[in-house]
Amino acid sequence: MTASTRRRASAVLGGVVVAGLLGTGAADAAVAASTTAASATGTLSWSATLTDPGGTLLTGRPYTANYTSLVPLTTYLTTRNTGTAALTGQVYAVTGSGFVLSGTSLNACTSGPWQNGTCPGGQVVPIGNGATAALPVAPGAAVGLRLALPAGIGMSVSLSVSATRAHVRAATTTHS
Repeated sequence: MTASTRRRASAVLGGVVVAGLLGTGAADAAVAASTTAASATGTLSWSATLTDPGGTLLTGRPYTANYTSLVPLTTYLTTRNTGTAALTGQVYAVTGSGFVLSGTSLNACTSGPWQNGTCPGGQVVPIGNGATAALPVAPGAAVGLRLALPAGIGMSVSLSVSATRAHVRAATTTHS
């Protein structure tokens, strides 16, 4: 018999003795008091997903701009945290061909979507190609992005975002 089994047997036997002395109400309380504690656990997920200028969530795919323009263009997107864990950063990659990359820039607005070309109440953060942008994003929240595109004929620029376990808020223990 293990120590745990002996303790349970003692608790039950004690409840029976108390029942004989005090009546069934006290015995029920004594037996009910010998319960075990359980912890609720969940599964964390993390995901940074682009939303195009039309509001479409681009799950698992990049945003691609194919265009011809004699003047530089600007397009506005968002990165949404579609996971359950808070993100501390994301990696952005801009790809294209020829001189496209030399005239392309990406900036984030820390307070959410850009409004009329401005970042109301937030900071504008320049994002380097392929670098981790240390932008905290709570689950369900979004970071506004401004993608500046150079003028050109037959241009193609793609923007992708990713987040790994290293970009998730450090774990904390609650109710231990």
